[in-house]
Amino acid sequence: MASVKLVFFSAAAEATGFSEEQKVAVDTDSIRTELNLQFPNLGKLNYAIAVNHKLVNGNFLLADGDVVAILPPFSGG
Repeated sequence: MASVKLVFFSAAAEATGFSEEQKVAVDTDSIRTELNLQFPNLGKLNYAIAVNHKLVNGNFLLADGDVVAILPPFSGG
């Protein structure tokens, strides 16, 4: 288990009521599962996860001190 800092942006922060939170987790899949259960409105967003400023696809093993960003969909124009 790793102690990580979660950072929520935009609609993700609105859905959780947090801009930052500390969590203990093994990987990004466990974080996604826990967050979706704890915050059902967040689960409705098609959000991406970045670890230490890099987008991750699929599951990613976490280490102590990692910063995990929860990124809602972005629109451009």
